Amino acid sequence: MRWIPPHPIETAKEHTLFLEILKKISLVLNEADSDPAIRHSAHAKIQIEGYAQYARVIEEFIVHYERDRFPVPKSTPQEMLTFLMEQQGLSQLDIAEDLGGQPNVSNVLSGKRQLNVRQIGRLASRFHVNPAVFLPAA
Repeated sequence: MRWIPPHPIETAKEHTLFLEILKKISLVLNEADSDPAIRHSAHAKIQIEGYAQYARVIEEFIVHYERDRFPVPKSTPQEMLTFLMEQQGLSQLDIAEDLGGQPNVSNVLSGKRQLNVRQIGRLASRFHVNPAVFLPAA
């Protein structure tokens, strides 16, 4: 945050920069999820929470910028996930690891559960899409 404080995005260059930052944070959060040493370190937990908070803030700026610049037909995160799965011929089991298990996939696809920041990051990486496609429409 010291180097690149969150702020409203005004240019395509800033948009690209914030997307890259969000992508890198998603990778850090995914790595932290799978590393027991990080999960059990109080200091690491504080750092990871800081990354997650920063990601949530810049995500909002990305969403606002994209809504203004690239209006798209509204779809739910569930519809987008279903579409991407169909396009790539994936089953619920294929993406279960990304969402923390097959029951979570079912709950997300049925609308019983919303995606969290880490799941959105994993899905965005898997499908090579902007994380904002998995955010609910306002």
